[in-house]
Amino acid sequence: MSRGGRLYGVVAPTLGAVSARLHLHERAARQPIEVRRVTVASGLGLRIVLAADVHADRRSMPRERIAEIVDLIASVEGADLVAMPGDFVGHEVAMVDAVAAELARLDVPVVATLGNHDHYEGAARVTRALAGAGVRVLTNEAFELDPAAHPGVWVVGLDSLRGGRPRRGLADRLVPDGAQAVVLGHEPWLATQHTQALHLAGHTHHGQIRVLGRMPYLPRGSRPFPAGLATAGVAGPHPRFVYTTAGLGSTTVPLRIGAPPEIVVLDV
Repeated sequence: MSRGGRLYGVVAPTLGAVSARLHLHERAARQPIEVRRVTVASGLGLRIVLAADVHADRRSMPRERIAEIVDLIASVEGADLVAMPGDFVGHEVAMVDAVAAELARLDVPVVATLGNHDHYEGAARVTRALAGAGVRVLTNEAFELDPAAHPGVWVVGLDSLRGGRPRRGLADRLVPDGAQAVVLGHEPWLATQHTQALHLAGHTHHGQIRVLGRMPYLPRGSRPFPAGLATAGVAGPHPRFVYTTAGLGSTTVPLRIGAPPEIVVLDV
């Protein structure tokens, strides 16, 4: 473990002990959500709304907060796809029902993969609830998005590195020759396991608590693309891109400093 990781391990329990006294849960549920707009020269011709790491929780991410998130997603005009690469729940798997009920209101196709917390709390339970709301949950699977509107554009979902069973090179094997793909995979590290045009990740929370602009703690699987937009080589005539979102919820401590919750609108 890095020195930053050891420091976080010492500090986090102390912060957790005082979170109730400081009303951190309630403050987290009211923290403004940024809607970030990013243009990526991938050549895919899509508008994607990226939302990850909800970490639904009765106190810091209650049903009302989830409804606010879904309202923001629904307000994006011209979206072709909502991409949600995992961690729908925190430590209360039953809260996935609230997430599913709110996502069912969306008219845009929603595609998801599972994150490590979804696996820890109950992958089958999370998958069943989301699928019942019309969310397409991909676990090492792929499909062609819309052959009429976007021929040759595929969507791939890779299982989580932590708790799941990702497979090296699987995305490349699932996508036909000559096609391009958007790959959802919870941990940014999964982007190193394929050569497709765009990888969408969460997991890192952009450090969640930044110190002097730095991320003293990042969970395993965060590197080499821990935050924001990065290039990852070449895919045909275009560069390969990875976008790692800061996500929406929190873990360990219901607190974000220097890493505000976000929804990302990607024109790719």
